[in-house]
Amino acid sequence: MPRMYDPDVAALFARLTDGQIFYQASDTALKNVAQSTAICDQVNDLAKMYYDFHVKHPRPFAGTQPEQLQAALLEDFGDEISAFIAFGLHCNAHLIGLMEAEFVPRQTQEMSVSQSLRVRDFVKSSIVAYSGVVQSVNGPHWNVQQKKVLLEAAAEHAVAHARLMPPFLRQFLLNSIAGADADLDPSLAAALLIIRRPLAMTECVGLCELF
Repeated sequence: MPRMYDPDVAALFARLTDGQIFYQASDTALKNVAQSTAICDQVNDLAKMYYDFHVKHPRPFAGTQPEQLQAALLEDFGDEISAFIAFGLHCNAHLIGLMEAEFVPRQTQEMSVSQSLRVRDFVKSSIVAYSGVVQSVNGPHWNVQQKKVLLEAAAEHAVAHARLMPPFLRQFLLNSIAGADADLDPSLAAALLIIRRPLAMTECVGLCELF
């Protein structure tokens, strides 16, 4: 499997985690929801390759309990997986923009049942994915550098993702990371502060209203 200790691979992953490179692409596919989703899914499939490889080639004596398997997976491939997850947030933030442009100007009654379900499924999956990334700050198996990659990507798109959430879900996510400051590495503090700010919003507009 390609590993980030290889300089060429590290350079590739650095591009993956740079959201600005993604947004500066002029490819017309990025202006289309379906094609943009396909691009995001391709990268997600690459991330799954690391998981599948780890399952098929488990570390000897790593244990068989879920916690033990998770710890071994992230110790072996956490750098690569965190980079893919960071790209996923860049990609999803782009999709949020496309979905807002397509659906927010419409009235709910103007949308078909399939369109309404599509929006709700997208919003729900986006909230779940973003919350998981934010809560990685509490994760015992991510190392500090991996958490930094994840939280900086979450901070970059904090407003876009927080706007999807009804206020009670924002509060739930805030509460779930309330104790993170106790043992927080100083290098994570700025990103966590940025993440928390939009979670304090109380309005529900745009895609949030369609959820």
